Amino acid sequence: MEGTTLRKFREIVYGGLFGLGAAAIDIVMHARMHGQELVDEILHPGPGMAFYRVLYVAFGFILGWALWRRNRTERRFRQLLKRLCDTIDLFEGHATVVYANAQSLLMQETSKPPENATASAGNLYEHMQKIRTLTNSLSELAHS
Repeated sequence: MEGTTLRKFREIVYGGLFGLGAAAIDIVMHARMHGQELVDEILHPGPGMAFYRVLYVAFGFILGWALWRRNRTERRFRQLLKRLCDTIDLFEGHATVVYANAQSLLMQETSKPPENATASAGNLYEHMQKIRTLTNSLSELAHS
């Protein structure tokens, strides 16, 4: 569960790590500039410096959150596109079977079906041709 949560919010975690890295760089630079020990600068920062370092971390989290939101929208779009492609593939399989059966009914010459059955089969065949054309164009659109 933790691995899934971490993977789901990885941009936010990376943003926080980015902010911590920026704060760490600031600590090292400030300690060198003022000739202080690194441990003293970490444990006893001035109020202004502590505020700036908190801002670095907050900025990192905000940056990660913004990236996460953008990627979340993209992930949702990819999931929707995959579901659309799966639905088209499923529909295309069933449409092909119905199309083949309608074509088979129209081609039978041994037993003459009633006139209204022939008209219905012809109507079904025409509509299946339209559905097949539509399915092919949707499939091309989804897979391109």
